[in-house]
Amino acid sequence: MRFSPAIILLILPVAVTYIWFSAGDYHTLHRDYETFADSIKYRQLPNCTDKTVFTDLEIALKESSSVCTLLLPNQKLSEVPEAITELVNLERLDLHENQLTFLPSGLERLRALKTLDLGANRFIEFPEILGILPKLETLEIAFNGLTDIPPFVSRLYNLRILSLNNNLLTGFPAAVSGLAGLEILELGNNKITVIDSSIGFANGLKELYLYGNHLTGLPDNIKNLKNLEVLNLQNNRLSSIPEALFSMPQLTELNLRGNNIKPESINEFQNKLPETDLIF
Repeated sequence: MRFSPAIILLILPVAVTYIWFSAGDYHTLHRDYETFADSIKYRQLPNCTDKTVFTDLEIALKESSSVCTLLLPNQKLSEVPEAITELVNLERLDLHENQLTFLPSGLERLRALKTLDLGANRFIEFPEILGILPKLETLEIAFNGLTDIPPFVSRLYNLRILSLNNNLLTGFPAAVSGLAGLEILELGNNKITVIDSSIGFANGLKELYLYGNHLTGLPDNIKNLKNLEVLNLQNNRLSSIPEALFSMPQLTELNLRGNNIKPESINEFQNKLPETDLIF
Protein backbone atom coordinates (compact mmCIF):
# COMPACT_ATOMS: atom_id res chain seq x y z
CA MET A 1 0.00 0.00 0.00
CA ARG A 2 1.37 3.43 -0.96
CA PHE A 3 0.83 6.69 0.87
CA SER A 4 1.18 10.16 -0.47
CA PRO A 5 3.79 12.37 1.25
CA ALA A 6 0.99 14.42 2.83
CA ILE A 7 -0.57 11.34 4.45
CA ILE A 8 2.81 10.16 5.72
CA LEU A 9 3.33 13.46 7.49
CA LEU A 10 -0.03 13.11 9.22
CA ILE A 11 0.63 9.68 10.71
CA LEU A 12 4.19 10.29 11.87
CA PRO A 13 4.64 10.90 15.67
CA VAL A 14 4.49 14.56 16.50
CA ALA A 15 7.93 15.98 17.28
CA VAL A 16 8.08 18.80 19.78
CA THR A 17 10.79 21.26 18.90
CA TYR A 18 10.76 24.08 21.48
CA ILE A 19 9.05 24.23 24.83
CA TRP A 20 8.94 27.43 26.88
CA PHE A 21 8.39 27.40 30.65
CA SER A 22 8.00 30.96 31.81
CA ALA A 23 7.61 29.88 35.46
CA GLY A 24 11.08 28.37 35.44
CA ASP A 25 12.37 31.14 33.20
CA TYR A 26 14.08 28.84 30.76
CA HIS A 27 13.51 27.28 27.38
CA THR A 28 14.95 24.05 26.08
CA LEU A 29 15.15 22.18 22.83
CA HIS A 30 13.41 18.80 22.68
CA ARG A 31 13.95 16.34 19.90
CA ASP A 32 11.12 13.95 20.69
CA TYR A 33 8.09 13.47 22.88
CA GLU A 34 9.91 11.33 25.45
CA THR A 35 12.32 14.15 26.27
CA PHE A 36 9.43 16.58 26.49
CA ALA A 37 7.53 14.32 28.91
CA ASP A 38 10.60 14.04 31.11
CA SER A 39 10.93 17.81 31.26
CA ILE A 40 7.33 18.14 32.40
CA LYS A 41 7.91 15.60 35.15
CA TYR A 42 10.95 17.41 36.53
CA ARG A 43 10.34 21.04 35.67
CA GLN A 44 11.01 23.35 38.56
CA LEU A 45 8.21 25.34 40.12
CA PRO A 46 8.83 29.01 40.94
CA ASN A 47 7.93 28.62 44.63
CA CYS A 48 7.65 25.59 46.87
CA THR A 49 4.38 25.74 48.79
CA ASP A 50 3.99 22.27 50.36
CA LYS A 51 4.82 22.64 54.08
CA THR A 52 4.82 18.88 54.72
CA VAL A 53 8.04 17.68 56.37
CA PHE A 54 9.04 14.36 54.80
CA THR A 55 11.24 11.91 56.73
CA ASP A 56 10.90 8.97 54.36
CA LEU A 57 12.41 9.19 50.88
CA GLU A 58 10.11 6.56 49.34
CA ILE A 59 7.03 8.47 50.46
CA ALA A 60 8.53 11.75 49.26
CA LEU A 61 9.15 10.30 45.79
CA LYS A 62 5.44 9.68 45.35
CA GLU A 63 5.00 13.46 45.31
CA SER A 64 8.41 14.35 43.92
CA SER A 65 7.45 17.62 42.24
CA SER A 66 5.92 19.17 45.35
CA VAL A 67 8.29 18.13 48.15
CA CYS A 68 9.92 21.13 49.86
CA THR A 69 11.51 19.57 52.96
CA LEU A 70 13.25 16.21 53.43
CA LEU A 71 14.89 15.20 56.71
CA LEU A 72 17.13 12.12 56.70
CA PRO A 73 19.42 12.53 59.72
CA ASN A 74 21.15 9.64 61.47
CA GLN A 75 20.31 7.06 58.80
CA LYS A 76 23.83 5.57 58.56
CA LEU A 77 23.98 6.67 54.93
CA SER A 78 27.38 6.28 53.27
CA GLU A 79 26.04 7.71 50.00
CA VAL A 80 23.31 10.17 49.14
CA PRO A 81 20.47 8.21 47.48
CA GLU A 82 20.41 9.14 43.80
CA ALA A 83 16.62 9.33 43.93
CA ILE A 84 16.88 12.54 45.98
CA THR A 85 17.81 14.35 42.77
CA GLU A 86 14.24 13.79 41.53
CA LEU A 87 12.99 16.23 44.17
CA VAL A 88 13.79 19.24 42.03
CA ASN A 89 11.72 21.69 44.08
CA LEU A 90 13.37 20.70 47.36
CA GLU A 91 14.28 23.71 49.49
CA ARG A 92 15.53 22.05 52.69
CA LEU A 93 17.60 18.87 52.93
CA ASP A 94 18.91 17.53 56.23
CA LEU A 95 21.55 14.79 56.04
CA HIS A 96 23.39 15.37 59.30
CA GLU A 97 24.80 12.53 61.41
CA ASN A 98 25.38 10.11 58.56
CA GLN A 99 28.60 8.65 57.12
CA LEU A 100 28.89 10.70 53.93
CA THR A 101 32.28 11.45 52.37
CA PHE A 102 31.10 12.90 49.03
CA LEU A 103 28.05 14.25 47.24
CA PRO A 104 26.83 12.95 43.85
CA SER A 105 27.03 15.20 40.79
CA GLY A 106 23.29 14.75 40.29
CA LEU A 107 22.72 17.02 43.25
CA GLU A 108 23.09 19.95 40.85
CA ARG A 109 19.47 19.30 39.86
CA LEU A 110 18.36 20.63 43.23
CA ARG A 111 18.49 24.21 41.98
CA ALA A 112 15.85 25.37 44.48
CA LEU A 113 17.77 24.19 47.55
CA LYS A 114 18.07 26.89 50.22
CA THR A 115 19.05 24.98 53.38
CA LEU A 116 21.46 22.05 53.47
CA ASP A 117 22.66 20.30 56.64
CA LEU A 118 25.71 18.07 56.19
CA GLY A 119 26.90 18.29 59.77
CA ALA A 120 28.49 15.35 61.59
CA ASN A 121 29.45 13.34 58.53
CA ARG A 122 32.90 12.31 57.25
CA PHE A 123 33.80 14.98 54.72
CA ILE A 124 37.51 15.78 54.50
CA GLU A 125 37.07 17.95 51.40
CA PHE A 126 34.46 20.62 50.76
CA PRO A 127 32.08 19.09 48.15
CA GLU A 128 32.61 20.86 44.84
CA ILE A 129 29.01 20.34 43.74
CA LEU A 130 27.92 22.87 46.37
CA GLY A 131 29.46 25.62 44.27
CA ILE A 132 26.67 25.37 41.71
CA LEU A 133 23.64 25.51 44.00
CA PRO A 134 22.67 29.13 43.32
CA LYS A 135 19.89 29.57 45.90
CA LEU A 136 21.69 28.11 48.91
CA GLU A 137 21.20 30.38 51.93
CA THR A 138 22.16 28.17 54.88
CA LEU A 139 24.95 25.60 54.81
CA GLU A 140 25.76 23.50 57.85
CA ILE A 141 28.91 21.42 57.40
CA ALA A 142 30.22 21.38 60.96
CA PHE A 143 31.65 18.35 62.78
CA ASN A 144 33.53 16.99 59.77
CA GLY A 145 37.24 16.81 58.88
CA LEU A 146 37.63 19.81 56.58
CA THR A 147 41.12 21.33 56.49
CA ASP A 148 40.50 23.96 53.81
CA ILE A 149 37.69 25.93 52.19
CA PRO A 150 38.18 26.23 48.40
CA PRO A 151 37.80 29.47 46.39
CA PHE A 152 34.62 28.32 44.60
CA VAL A 153 32.69 28.92 47.83
CA SER A 154 32.62 32.57 46.78
CA ARG A 155 30.08 31.58 44.08
CA LEU A 156 27.40 31.01 46.73
CA TYR A 157 26.13 34.57 46.40
CA ASN A 158 22.94 33.99 48.39
CA LEU A 159 24.60 32.33 51.38
CA ARG A 160 23.62 33.99 54.66
CA ILE A 161 24.64 31.37 57.25
CA LEU A 162 27.74 29.18 57.05
CA SER A 163 28.60 26.77 59.85
CA LEU A 164 32.14 25.37 59.76
CA ASN A 165 32.70 24.76 63.46
CA ASN A 166 34.37 21.58 64.72
CA ASN A 167 36.50 20.92 61.66
CA LEU A 168 40.30 21.02 61.21
CA LEU A 169 40.71 24.48 59.69
CA THR A 170 43.99 26.25 60.50
CA GLY A 171 43.22 29.67 59.04
CA PHE A 172 40.40 32.04 58.19
CA PRO A 173 38.74 30.88 54.94
CA ALA A 174 39.47 33.81 52.63
CA ALA A 175 36.83 32.66 50.11
CA VAL A 176 34.00 33.68 52.41
CA SER A 177 35.13 37.31 52.25
CA GLY A 178 33.59 37.46 48.79
CA LEU A 179 30.14 36.56 50.10
CA ALA A 180 28.50 39.96 50.45
CA GLY A 181 25.30 38.51 51.92
CA LEU A 182 26.94 36.32 54.57
CA GLU A 183 25.61 37.33 58.00
CA ILE A 184 26.56 34.47 60.33
CA LEU A 185 29.88 32.61 60.21
CA GLU A 186 30.70 29.83 62.66
CA LEU A 187 34.36 28.82 62.90
CA GLY A 188 34.46 27.60 66.50
CA ASN A 189 36.51 24.62 67.67
CA ASN A 190 38.94 24.49 64.78
CA LYS A 191 42.73 24.88 64.87
CA ILE A 192 42.95 28.47 63.71
CA THR A 193 46.05 30.29 64.96
CA VAL A 194 45.87 33.46 62.86
CA ILE A 195 43.06 35.48 61.29
CA ASP A 196 44.47 37.21 58.22
CA SER A 197 43.43 40.56 56.78
CA SER A 198 40.92 38.99 54.37
CA ILE A 199 38.41 39.08 57.21
CA GLY A 200 38.15 42.84 56.73
CA PHE A 201 36.28 42.29 53.46
CA ALA A 202 33.51 40.16 55.00
CA ASN A 203 31.63 43.33 55.78
CA GLY A 204 28.16 41.78 55.74
CA LEU A 205 28.85 39.75 58.88
CA LYS A 206 26.59 40.30 61.86
CA GLU A 207 27.73 37.35 63.97
CA LEU A 208 31.19 35.76 64.03
CA TYR A 209 32.04 32.76 66.20
CA LEU A 210 35.74 32.00 66.71
CA TYR A 211 35.60 30.21 70.06
CA GLY A 212 37.86 27.25 70.82
CA ASN A 213 40.75 28.14 68.52
CA HIS A 214 44.38 29.20 69.18
CA LEU A 215 44.15 32.93 68.55
CA THR A 216 46.51 35.39 70.25
CA GLY A 217 45.23 38.44 68.39
CA LEU A 218 43.09 39.83 65.56
CA PRO A 219 44.03 41.92 62.50
CA ASP A 220 43.41 45.64 62.74
CA ASN A 221 41.05 45.70 59.77
CA ILE A 222 38.45 43.60 61.59
CA LYS A 223 37.13 47.02 62.57
CA ASN A 224 35.92 47.34 58.96
CA LEU A 225 33.09 44.95 59.84
CA LYS A 226 30.65 47.76 60.55
CA ASN A 227 27.66 45.39 60.78
CA LEU A 228 29.23 42.99 63.28
CA GLU A 229 27.13 42.77 66.44
CA VAL A 230 28.19 39.49 68.06
CA LEU A 231 31.80 38.31 68.35
CA ASN A 232 32.63 35.15 70.26
CA LEU A 233 36.33 34.67 71.11
CA GLN A 234 35.80 32.32 74.04
CA ASN A 235 38.57 29.83 74.88
CA ASN A 236 41.42 31.25 72.82
CA ARG A 237 44.86 32.51 73.89
CA LEU A 238 44.28 36.23 74.18
CA SER A 239 46.08 38.16 76.90
CA SER A 240 44.47 41.50 76.08
CA ILE A 241 41.48 42.73 74.12
CA PRO A 242 42.58 43.34 70.50
CA GLU A 243 42.98 47.06 69.86
CA ALA A 244 40.68 47.05 66.82
CA LEU A 245 37.69 46.04 68.95
CA PHE A 246 37.84 49.39 70.77
CA SER A 247 36.75 50.94 67.46
CA MET A 248 33.63 48.80 67.10
CA PRO A 249 30.87 50.48 69.11
CA GLN A 250 28.18 48.57 67.21
CA LEU A 251 29.16 45.35 69.04
CA THR A 252 26.31 44.28 71.29
CA GLU A 253 28.08 41.18 72.62
CA LEU A 254 31.76 40.30 73.01
CA ASN A 255 32.56 36.95 74.61
CA LEU A 256 36.11 36.63 75.95
CA ARG A 257 35.51 33.93 78.54
CA GLY A 258 38.27 31.32 78.81
CA ASN A 259 41.10 33.70 77.86
CA ASN A 260 43.74 35.19 80.13
CA ILE A 261 42.75 38.82 79.63
CA LYS A 262 44.55 41.37 81.79
CA PRO A 263 42.17 43.23 84.14
CA GLU A 264 43.36 46.64 82.92
CA SER A 265 42.39 45.71 79.34
CA ILE A 266 38.89 44.75 80.48
CA ASN A 267 38.49 47.95 82.46
CA GLU A 268 39.60 50.05 79.53
CA PHE A 269 37.13 48.39 77.19
CA GLN A 270 34.22 48.72 79.60
CA ASN A 271 34.96 52.41 80.06
CA LYS A 272 35.19 53.09 76.34
CA LEU A 273 32.31 50.89 75.17
CA PRO A 274 29.92 50.53 78.11
CA GLU A 275 26.99 49.56 75.86
CA THR A 276 28.72 46.35 74.72
CA ASP A 277 27.84 43.25 76.74
CA LEU A 278 31.32 42.04 77.68
CA ILE A 279 31.45 38.42 78.83
CA PHE A 280 34.67 37.36 80.54
